[in-house]
Amino acid sequence: MNILILAAGYGNRMDDLTKNIPKPMLKIKQKMLIDYAIEIAQKISHQRIFVNTHYQNQILESYIKENYLDIFRSRSIDISEVQIDKSGKSFFWSGKYRSDMKTRDTLETQVNVLSKFNPNIPKNFDDANVLVLGNLDPKVQLDVINKKFKKTRFVVLDTMNFWMNNSMSDLEKVISKVDLICINDEEVLQLSHCHDLQQAVQKILKMGPEYLIMKNGEKGAILFSKNDTFKCSSYPVKKVVDPTGAG
Repeated sequence: MNILILAAGYGNRMDDLTKNIPKPMLKIKQKMLIDYAIEIAQKISHQRIFVNTHYQNQILESYIKENYLDIFRSRSIDISEVQIDKSGKSFFWSGKYRSDMKTRDTLETQVNVLSKFNPNIPKNFDDANVLVLGNLDPKVQLDVINKKFKKTRFVVLDTMNFWMNNSMSDLEKVISKVDLICINDEEVLQLSHCHDLQQAVQKILKMGPEYLIMKNGEKGAILFSKNDTFKCSSYPVKKVVDPTGAG
């Protein structure tokens, strides 16, 4: 069960108490109302919790995000270089999955604050053996590669059809510099301009990468190199709830 917490109101009945902050951030016994609401929601559901915001939304959203970062800190995860940009909205994608729960149609893509994202790589990270390039603007990925990490021996690239449609020239430059690229079967055909998967795979491997991981929906994934192929089957489930990110 998903839960929606309504936190968008102006709080007019609170008079001056909500002049500078949203009502959910008012405190009772030194604890904010939004904290009480989230705690109750977590007891009811272990699935997704949504918070509907509007009035003074950036203040409330920043507070919630900061609290979630505490979860990482409590587990000794280094988040010293996490950047929080309050100047705009985060990346947003929406799409519609067809009846096969695999084929999707993109309805909207908003790059938002990621359009000006410039990752700051701390010095204690520049000796990483493996560099993983997240699904970002190829210009950002290229900039990270060009920083020339001292001991990096393997570079992994994650990308998607949006960048193929809008930044193909820069994406090709990135692909030529990586060891492994990870995309789905539709993107393999799009990137290679081929209709046959085997021909498409070989064409992509000639673009630079030594390996290609092709995500193949409910069938799992396949790892390709010039001479070898390794298939990894998916784990079958009776009911598919949300395929997003399941690749």
